[in-house]
Amino acid sequence: MTDVLAHDAELDAAGLNCPLPLLKAKMALNKMGSGQTLKVIATDAGSQRDFRTFARLAGHELLREEEDAGTYRYWLRKACAQAFLLRNIDVQGFTWLGAALFL
Repeated sequence: MTDVLAHDAELDAAGLNCPLPLLKAKMALNKMGSGQTLKVIATDAGSQRDFRTFARLAGHELLREEEDAGTYRYWLRKACAQAFLLRNIDVQGFTWLGAALFL
């Protein structure tokens, strides 16, 4: 596995357990501009699920993910500051259209 993708910032979250890798990545992304890329290095196996879900819900783009001998690497491109997510939410048999704004 290689680090072929360019990135604007890098976060080493190796050795940290859930939820710290994701929390630190969110804090790093908050300091970055729209369209910039953050590379995250983690060792928590649960981070795979966490980063996939976070990217989907927050509107960020998970450009790439790698795993090599228990080390996980993620490249996230920060979404536009005004990204809206719309989705159907089922609550007790009723379908609602939910919207969220992630800054």
